[in-house]
Amino acid sequence: MPQRSILRATTKNAFNGLKYVLPQTRSFDTVLAYLYFYAYQGRLPGQSETLNNHLFRLKTTDEIKDPLRTFISDKEFVKLFVKALVSDEYNIPTEAVLRSPEELDAYAFPHSCVIKATHSSRRIVLREAGEAIDLSTLRSWFRHNYYRSSREYNYKHLRPKIIVEPYIGSGEPLEEFKIFCRDGQPKAVRYFHDRYGEDRRFWLDLDLCAVDRDNAPEPPIARDRLDDMLHVARSLSARFSFIRVDILRHRDRIYLNELTNLHNNAGYVFDNPGVEDTVNAMLFG
Repeated sequence: MPQRSILRATTKNAFNGLKYVLPQTRSFDTVLAYLYFYAYQGRLPGQSETLNNHLFRLKTTDEIKDPLRTFISDKEFVKLFVKALVSDEYNIPTEAVLRSPEELDAYAFPHSCVIKATHSSRRIVLREAGEAIDLSTLRSWFRHNYYRSSREYNYKHLRPKIIVEPYIGSGEPLEEFKIFCRDGQPKAVRYFHDRYGEDRRFWLDLDLCAVDRDNAPEPPIARDRLDDMLHVARSLSARFSFIRVDILRHRDRIYLNELTNLHNNAGYVFDNPGVEDTVNAMLFG
């Protein structure tokens, strides 16, 4: 194994070993942020305007402590933000918010639904046709603090809850458009052909043309629906220097999925250096 690969693996192990034992202070958050960045990027963060450099600075400065960033990180409260700034029609309806293990045990889950931790990332259960639900796993979510494993400060003070939503798109592809916005303006799109299924994803420009021409799909949405998405993205991102607006599309309706402060925790790895250069130019050029 090349020496740099060994160093990156060692750094990743150091991050995973230290994240739960180092004090939960901003100084140690920054130390761990450097370890995490090097483990995934193979370099230290710099001053140039690239996606990961920019997100590292956001993560390690007081900007990430903005109470609004904490508020919109909560999957229950972000719907209030969407309702106030654009319209409740862009929210996925809420079936229930469960605030304790006791409420969880007493709740009768719908036959088809999506179950998420409001205070975390990637804790989600899809129930399409009455499948059994592992309640022990869901109970463990109430003990989970995503900040401890990621050191993303915006999650630090979120109260553990579970939100239940209808499973829009059950049985068919559910498209997702992750719109990267800087100073209230959409700049680039990360497109998922099927958010919960087939793994086809592309970087797109604002005309929905693929940046990676070798894998270029046809523009996946009509211009008028794109304009609607971009309007929502502008409205929701206007109060932030940089944020990702995640929008789902189902049967020509669009819904806000979530607002993401730190894309991949400033550790996103591009498969293609040419695509990385193009995306950075779209974001900061």
